[in-house]
Amino acid sequence: MKIVLVAAMYAPYPGGGAERVVQTQAEGLAARGHDVHVLTLGEPGSGVTRSAVGPVGVVRVGIQNLYYPGTTEPTTLKRVAWHGRDFSNLGMARAARGQLALLRPDLVVCHNIAGWSAAIWPAIRSLGLPIVQVRTTSTCAASAPTCSTGTAAPRPALRAA
Repeated sequence: MKIVLVAAMYAPYPGGGAERVVQTQAEGLAARGHDVHVLTLGEPGSGVTRSAVGPVGVVRVGIQNLYYPGTTEPTTLKRVAWHGRDFSNLGMARAARGQLALLRPDLVVCHNIAGWSAAIWPAIRSLGLPIVQVRTTSTCAASAPTCSTGTAAPRPALRAA
């Protein structure tokens, strides 16, 4: 199966827990014989670059926003403007749609979509592709219209059998 994972950041660039989850999932799926690619953000103005990190194909698309997350300490005003644009960034949605049309995956798994914006979901649906959205606190923040509390939904406690 051809699977594309969408993430704001991907190796070898540093990130937090969400980025490690994406890398572990991508490498694990590839080890099981799947054709795995990660669609991730690049620096503003960098265009589209293709590479590989181990067995995983990586497509980096230059972010169409004021800055690349995690590389600068923006002012409060710049941060507000960044999130305002990220609310529905149609340029990034078009870029994602174009890359997905080239990759032709069987499944798209979205992780942290900050920088891609919630506009990526209709772009994926327009190609008739199934979507799995991994919910995290940052995903919920990026998709405020679909998450009224601004945090991930609470999970029931696990109980020993």
